[in-house]
Amino acid sequence: MRRIIPELIARRKQEVEFRTDRLQAAFGQPQLGSGPVKVELAEKTQAIAHGGMALVRQIVAASGLIDAINEVPVLKLKLPYWESDHLLNLAYNLLCGGRAIEHIEYRRNDPAYLDMLGTHSIPDPTTAGDFCRRYSATQIDQLQDRINDARLTVWARQPKSFFDEATVDMDGTITPTGGECKQGMDISYKGEWAGKFYTASIDRFAGEHEGDTFCTKSQWQSSEPQRRACLC
Repeated sequence: MRRIIPELIARRKQEVEFRTDRLQAAFGQPQLGSGPVKVELAEKTQAIAHGGMALVRQIVAASGLIDAINEVPVLKLKLPYWESDHLLNLAYNLLCGGRAIEHIEYRRNDPAYLDMLGTHSIPDPTTAGDFCRRYSATQIDQLQDRINDARLTVWARQPKSFFDEATVDMDGTITPTGGECKQGMDISYKGEWAGKFYTASIDRFAGEHEGDTFCTKSQWQSSEPQRRACLC
């Protein structure tokens, strides 16, 4: 099977090159015709539009993020979902193009998606919304700290040159919403109900070579202001 995969990939590349060469097309007729369409339903093969989630799942597992999330318990019973199942379900929905919590319903009705994540099922939108309301402000801070710890695990795998320079990107955006009664919503200059959100991300992380401009691991653990400044 390992020998066959490179051959299949090579054939697909050749096919793409052939199909993107317009000189190979049939001239003298419209290219987007109206001929019959043949649809086949495969018995075993399944297709998915979000194949990159397989890599995301591997990164989540390697970073220890699952255990880190579960270190902040909010559920008395796991029936059968854990805290990590709920939060990753919400995050994966966004990564798959979902724009609202209701779009989780598309994910949970996709067997190929569930198989790729190695799960029998995922929480439905109502259950996911109920879970979000269980966190207190203190637990949210604790959760962010656990997530930051997992992030440091990922950064620790970077080469030393990665820490030579830090680039912080900050931006604000007005995001339309259907929830007009939500806290912080107002009429934007475009006449839409919207909320203004600020984002900050760190592309590079400064360390000892740059005078600890942002924070090292020891500063992260000992300084609350530094920890807030290092969010990404």
